[in-house]
Amino acid sequence: MRIFFGLAEVSGFYSNLSKGFEKIGIESELITLLPHRFGYGGCNSSIWVRYAQWSVQCRLKNSSKHLSIRWFWATQVGISRALLLIWCILRFDVFVFCSASSFFKFRELPLLKLLGKKIIYNFHGTDSRCAFMDGFAEDIFMPDYMKEGTGYIGPFRQFDSAAVVESKIVAYYRITRLRKSKIEKVERYADVIINSPSHGQHHSRPFVQRLHIGRPYMHDFKITNKDPGASQRDHVVILHSPSYPEGKGSPIIHSAVSSVQQKGHKIEYIEITGRPNREVLELIQDCDFVIDQVYSDLAMAGFATEAAFFGKPAVVGGYYAVQQISDISAEWIPPTLFCLPDEIEAAIEKMVVDAQFRKELGIKAKRFVEERWIATKCAERMLALIKDDYPREWLYAPSDCKYILGMGLSKENLHLVMSGMHERFGMDGFLLSDKPELEKLIDDFIKT
Repeated sequence: MRIFFGLAEVSGFYSNLSKGFEKIGIESELITLLPHRFGYGGCNSSIWVRYAQWSVQCRLKNSSKHLSIRWFWATQVGISRALLLIWCILRFDVFVFCSASSFFKFRELPLLKLLGKKIIYNFHGTDSRCAFMDGFAEDIFMPDYMKEGTGYIGPFRQFDSAAVVESKIVAYYRITRLRKSKIEKVERYADVIINSPSHGQHHSRPFVQRLHIGRPYMHDFKITNKDPGASQRDHVVILHSPSYPEGKGSPIIHSAVSSVQQKGHKIEYIEITGRPNREVLELIQDCDFVIDQVYSDLAMAGFATEAAFFGKPAVVGGYYAVQQISDISAEWIPPTLFCLPDEIEAAIEKMVVDAQFRKELGIKAKRFVEERWIATKCAERMLALIKDDYPREWLYAPSDCKYILGMGLSKENLHLVMSGMHERFGMDGFLLSDKPELEKLIDDFIKT
């Protein structure tokens, strides 16, 4: 059996999962079309993979050139991707697609199905989350002057004109429609779909809860204590490493840390962004705890997972903190200090002043990821999906979803977005007519 992972990477998920499969004696390969901006991802020396990667990169470099040049490179991308698909079909038995990726906008899925290939789609959040509850919603429909420069629309601004607000509302609707359309195509052909209840509202068929698979990790990083006197220092070192500072709530985190400092607590606050993953791992080793983000809909995402493997606990803010226990049994919930956004300062202060709590939470987090999320264990559970030999309790019915507060934005901004959507498109604009209970929750939220 050979397993394909692609065509993208998310925070080292697939490169680590591939290491896990290697450890249990199953061949797998991660194939990406673009290098990860933080240095995640593996490499593949196949001429077909390299040709496809080169074509994509050349097309991007020439995106502002004359139409004939753009057409030439678009043709190269199509040819190289067709050859890559043929090579993959001949080589792999199982196709695990990252997010909503595909070779040809899902047109190859019927062929893969016809050829008896196993198809698994693993969604990670922004690829499936309703755009109107997503602070990271891609700005693919936005005019250049409105783009935030970090890959998402961003919240409404006080200085936004009525025309800008209208454009953003229309963009939220279009992205929501696009994501739902992709999910519908995937659901026609995928043997298994993996997602989280917190951002699986658009699904119509049951999916495997991601926490039952876990977030695989297997670092080859030597764990050292570069500061032998760390246990004796008279201050607490906090690390925050946001991929998108605004969407992660970095200004709020910075303000909360400053407020705790003003109460007399000695804190060294380190914020790093846009740097290779290896640099982040080095800093994790020397900190006392990490702060992930303010508006997460997962208790432990990539950064917090990496910290856990080094025994460092995490503060995570998010409205889903209240809902998660209703969606999955407690044994599968990773141990972080997962709190509501308006409790972020209190959570930070607790971690600073209560060294025993901080230490115990770090031990629990490390034990959890080493026992459940080490790459080999995740690979074994993924193999169970491939073999259709997994407990049906892992499945989640989308109709059971009761979460509407999203991620990456405050309740106030979420209310503005939803109210604008409702005013412009009515309830039909949310594309959730198959889930009347969810529609009612949204309607009640808008009216508050």
